[in-house]
Amino acid sequence: MTGDWLFYCYILKCADGTYYVGHTDNMERRFAEHPLGSGPLKSTFAV
Repeated sequence: MTGDWLFYCYILKCADGTYYVGHTDNMERRFAEHPLGSGPLKSTFAV
């Protein structure tokens, strides 16, 4: 396999106090998608 793979893991605290955990290979694009509610998963969890 050639080339480098770089992924980011992130945790967001939602307005309702729950957390969203995600990963992406394009942080700028993914953060732009979050306010729109788009993306592969839309689940959160409480601690």
